[in-house]
Amino acid sequence: MIENPNGISILTSLVKYGTIVTVSSVTGTVLQSCEKVLTCEKVPVEDCEAPLGALLERILYREDCTENCRMNLIKILKSLDHSFLLGSSVFLLATARLMIFDRAFAVSVCSSTKAKKAFFQLFSIKKEKNVVTHFCELVLSIEEKGGDLTDLCSVFIFNALHTLYTANSSVRPWKEVTMLLASCGSIAVVREMVKLLSEWPDISVHLRNEHYAKVIACLLARSPEMNDGIVLVKVLFQKKEDFDEIMASRKSSQLRLLAAIAEKPAYVAALSETLGEFPGKRLLAAAVRYRNINKPRALATKEVLLQRIDKIHAFSGATGNLDKTLKRRRE
Repeated sequence: MIENPNGISILTSLVKYGTIVTVSSVTGTVLQSCEKVLTCEKVPVEDCEAPLGALLERILYREDCTENCRMNLIKILKSLDHSFLLGSSVFLLATARLMIFDRAFAVSVCSSTKAKKAFFQLFSIKKEKNVVTHFCELVLSIEEKGGDLTDLCSVFIFNALHTLYTANSSVRPWKEVTMLLASCGSIAVVREMVKLLSEWPDISVHLRNEHYAKVIACLLARSPEMNDGIVLVKVLFQKKEDFDEIMASRKSSQLRLLAAIAEKPAYVAALSETLGEFPGKRLLAAAVRYRNINKPRALATKEVLLQRIDKIHAFSGATGNLDKTLKRRRE
């Protein structure tokens, strides 16, 4: 089963939904059948790399299993060089799990220069996009209990990919990873991203892209440095036509950007200088439109129902008053 993708998928399901005994049994099978793979003496068949990586991640996720097999697997993984862990799709997701529940290990990985280089090389391989993005989701989106793992990992990922964010880079990081850094990254990462994006020669073109509009909106909303944010706003909107084009958009991402600008007076003032007029009312209108578009369906339905009930009550009240008036006239 361990030698083909379908068999590995079945084992992964057993680990996901099985008992502790089942998890231990599957882990024992992995240790026995993949001994050379786990010690980096052998590379698995290409079709099995991603499925095997997913299986290892699920085994480590099962923290309720403290049997010897699982603990031995953890020891083996921790003994490997960080460059192997961060440079292989087989080990990457399992490494994310190790980092999540072992802070000392996470610090060790994030401070490794070899690990950064290996991660960058893996990131550069197009077919590894899904596994690398999943790794970033795990370490950046996790809700840890009292710690700064997200900050630590976001700095590691950003530093590893830093050259791709510079102005003269011909290749940009995948937009999913950029969005994760913008929304979940540390304040230090946000600050650097705001500075670097304002230096992109084609940033105003990226602004028309729905995904990048969300990224920029998130960065402007989270940026602690008003001056850096102001520079980015002025670069984005260099003339009135640029602003009018975004204002005319009905896309949620563009409205989100305008809402982010509207929330900070310093951004509004900077935009006023560029436009030669105060755009406050237009920005507030865009912010209201954005909130209405993104309002939860249940809340929107509730508001519609309440409005209809109010209309019924108003109509009933008006009808009652009319009946009383007619009655008085007849009397």
